[in-house]
Amino acid sequence: MLAASDRCLVVALSLQKYHKGNSSGQLGDTSGFTHRSLLAIVDSRGQVWRPQRLSRQAKAALQGIGAERGRDIYPRFRAIAGLADEEKPSREPQPLDAEQLQLLYEQLLGRP
Repeated sequence: MLAASDRCLVVALSLQKYHKGNSSGQLGDTSGFTHRSLLAIVDSRGQVWRPQRLSRQAKAALQGIGAERGRDIYPRFRAIAGLADEEKPSREPQPLDAEQLQLLYEQLLGRP
């Protein structure tokens, strides 16, 4: 089916196991759990590829993303790919010169 549609299948598996007696019993305590995750990609020929940990370069690229957007896949992808961050301005704003300030002042006051 993957070959017919020329698609890949992405498999994401997350496991959580509770270890009885390891938790403190306090609300929000997760010390009694262990977590494991697996990511695999199956291509159209049936070959399986398992991505490993992030490289140092990818981790360094992700440091520039703010914490509020750090879990979104799109900005993470753009950072790792070396593409510009769409949230940041493409260039720094330039200060207004005296003539531009005069025009702005006149427009604010409603003068021609």
